[in-house]
Amino acid sequence: MKEWGPLSLLTDAGVATFEPYFYQAISQFGYPKLLTRHLKDLLMYDPNDYRVYVSEWPEPFDWHAMWDVGNWVTFHSRNVMLIYGEIDPWTAAAFFLPNSTYRSTHKFMVAKGNHGENIVTLNQQDRKQADRMLKRWTGVTPMAIETLDDQNEGYDEDLYPYLTIQ
Repeated sequence: MKEWGPLSLLTDAGVATFEPYFYQAISQFGYPKLLTRHLKDLLMYDPNDYRVYVSEWPEPFDWHAMWDVGNWVTFHSRNVMLIYGEIDPWTAAAFFLPNSTYRSTHKFMVAKGNHGENIVTLNQQDRKQADRMLKRWTGVTPMAIETLDDQNEGYDEDLYPYLTIQ
C-alpha cells in the first residue's frame, strides 16, 4: 500500500477532515467522474457517488465561483506558481496560467507526478526556478530541502512515504 498512498481518507476521521473540501467540490469546484459502464457487473458500489463524503448534499452545482477564480488566475494574478502532476486526473482541469516574468507567474508540471505534488517533487531545474521566484516575492532565501529529481536522488522515504517514485 505504501507504493501508491495511504487510505486514511477513507476512514471516518479522514472523511470528516475533508468534508468541507468535498462539499465545495460538489457545489463549486466540480470533480472527476469515472467511466464505469463497462464495469457495471463488477462494481459493488458506484465510485461516482459522492454522497458518502458529505453529511448533507449541497445546493445545485454553481460554476460561477471557479469561473471567476480561473479568470483572475489567467488574466490578473501576480506572484503565483501552480504545481501539477502529469498523471493526476485533476490536472485535466488545471488553470491556464501564463508563464510570465513580468507578472512572476509560472505553471510547473511534475513528470509522472500525481495529486499532491509540491516544490520538493520538482526536478532540479524547476526547483531552482521556484526557489528564485520565492526569494523575489519574500526577500528570503528558501531553505535547502532536497529535491526529488529524475534519478530519485534525495528521496527520503521516511519524510515522504506517500510519494510513488519509480
